[in-house]
Amino acid sequence: MNWGINLFISFLIPNVILWIGDDNVGYIFIFFAATSFFGTIFIKVFMYETMGKSQQEIEDMFNMDKDHLELRKAKSSNPDMAYSDVSVP
Repeated sequence: MNWGINLFISFLIPNVILWIGDDNVGYIFIFFAATSFFGTIFIKVFMYETMGKSQQEIEDMFNMDKDHLELRKAKSSNPDMAYSDVSVP
């Protein structure tokens, strides 16, 4: 993946420099800095930390999300249904 992204950037940057001009090369670094920043925020918010957790803890963590999604689907299919009607472990 790393090599593929490096290859993509290697082909992309010269074309971008021709497009925006030699005087505006700093904007390329600003773009990649912003991309890295938002990527870091995405990982912190949406990715789970599994370091130091047992296999069972990891499975429970992901099963909890599945149960929550099943509850949401059940509620959206029947708006009159209360949360107490669905058993979630």
